Amino acid sequence: MHIGALLAAAITIAATTSASAAEPAFVGTWSADAAKCGVPQSMPDAPMILRADGYDRHETHCTFTLVKKTKAGWRVGARCSVEGDAAATTFGLAVKGGKLVMQEGRGRQTFVRCR
Repeated sequence: MHIGALLAAAITIAATTSASAAEPAFVGTWSADAAKCGVPQSMPDAPMILRADGYDRHETHCTFTLVKKTKAGWRVGARCSVEGDAAATTFGLAVKGGKLVMQEGRGRQTFVRCR
């Protein structure tokens, strides 16, 4: 087989594999209030943009160091920058009925999906 054909086949397999890998249900844009889904990230009431590897929300930016599937949802470890200060945190995420529940310690927040 020609090297170009082998390379093309490898790229096709890699693209198919990554495209078929399901993203966690928490991936998306979430807000405490659906009316605030369009608030820009420069504003304090901005929605949270969750990716499989981290999230951004106004002046908070986190990179996930651990994402573990649990019976209730996911246990997440993260390194964050909050208004420029570094912080490490662990929290839980669960998606139920179109809502995201984020639990950190005794604190709990519920969000609705924006898109």
